[in-house]
Amino acid sequence: MTDTCGVCHRPLLDPESRAAGIGPVCAEKFHPPHGRRTAGPDQLTFEEHHVDDTATPDCTSWLVTPQTITAVDDAVDAYGTYAKGFFECVNGRTTVVGLRVGSGSDRVVARFGDTLVRHPDGRWSVRSAPALAEEPPNSPTP
Repeated sequence: MTDTCGVCHRPLLDPESRAAGIGPVCAEKFHPPHGRRTAGPDQLTFEEHHVDDTATPDCTSWLVTPQTITAVDDAVDAYGTYAKGFFECVNGRTTVVGLRVGSGSDRVVARFGDTLVRHPDGRWSVRSAPALAEEPPNSPTP
C-alpha cells in the first residue's frame, strides 16, 4: 500500500487507490472506460533496471514476488531507502510488475522473480531472474 500515486506522485486518499498505487485520474488515463483510447507506448516511461551480479555473502537479499513485495518494501524502508511498486502496461492495463528502489540515477528496479540485493556499503543492485527453460508463463496449457 502506498500514500502517493505511482504515476504523478500526488497523495492518495482513497483506500482502493492506495492499494492499487495509482489515483483515479491516472488510472483513467491508463484504464479508460470501454471505447476510449488507452495510453500509447510513447506516453509511458519504462525504466531499465541495473543488474549487478557482484553480491557477496555479507549482502542481504530478497526474492521479489507478488507475495513478498510488501515485506521487501518494508525491509527496504527500514534501511531509510525510498521504495515503491514498479508499474508497466501489461495486456492494456497498468500493472505492478516489481519494486523500484532508490531515486535518481542510483535507483534500481527488481521485477517479479528478480533478487534485490543490499550491499554492505548501502548500494542496491538486482540479480535478474534466471531465464525460463520451459514454456513462457502466459502460454496456454493444453
